[in-house]
Amino acid sequence: LQQHAEAREAAPRRSARRVTLTAEELATRGAVSGEQLFFLLQSIPVEQVHKFSEEIGVLFASEVAQPNPHTPTLMCILHLHRKQAALLRPGLVDPGRLRGLVLRPSADLDLRLGAVLALGTPVAGLQIPAEASTVEALEELVSKSPQAVVRAAAAIALLGLTKYTHTAAHLEIQRCLLESTRAENQNALRMIGEELPDMVSDGYLLYLLLCASAAGRLAAIHVCAHLPPGRRSLMLVDPLVQQLSSRARAAAATQALALFPAPAVVPAL
Repeated sequence: LQQHAEAREAAPRRSARRVTLTAEELATRGAVSGEQLFFLLQSIPVEQVHKFSEEIGVLFASEVAQPNPHTPTLMCILHLHRKQAALLRPGLVDPGRLRGLVLRPSADLDLRLGAVLALGTPVAGLQIPAEASTVEALEELVSKSPQAVVRAAAAIALLGLTKYTHTAAHLEIQRCLLESTRAENQNALRMIGEELPDMVSDGYLLYLLLCASAAGRLAAIHVCAHLPPGRRSLMLVDPLVQQLSSRARAAAATQALALFPAPAVVPAL
């Protein structure tokens, strides 16, 4: 235990030294492994990421060009890219490289989805309105992708870029919600619930929790777990408590219920 405690205490000092070294090494893909890069990126505090923006951008370009890119590293960069936008700072990845990844069908699905959402995240320093090529690429996905979750991600991105004025994107979001009881659309429902929770009404969540298939109910629980504080309607407590009787859904329901006020949850148990 003593050795474990000493190792944990020393870890931040080691990671801090490596973060400093990262600024010098990130542009050289061969300097460290994908796993090491992933660890290094996670070690950089979000508020300090902008200091390494150039190196991280070069790393993304280099990693994407690899025959077998390290997906967790790229996903981490996309996550940091969106975090910088939330802090009103310039992004880390060039939109052209994001478009290239978005339009690459052979890429890992989660990576493509991450790139789509990053492409639709307005960041400081980029032209407003968005480049026509970016909008066209997203519109093509909305109209032609055979995967509901990809269409949903592209629609979410278009709404972000157009300040919620894109008609086709709104229609696709509603279509995904109306067809969310279909198995292939449940991942789309999860994504909409995470990114645009206000698009999913309390009444619709109530319906899914009580009437949908087992997978549909699990997707609805996932949405409930991502509702912002102002959207946690007490009408959802009883339906969520009912999910505790299912071994497959109990853990997710417990996580969602933990976000609701205890005085409302305890009497329903």
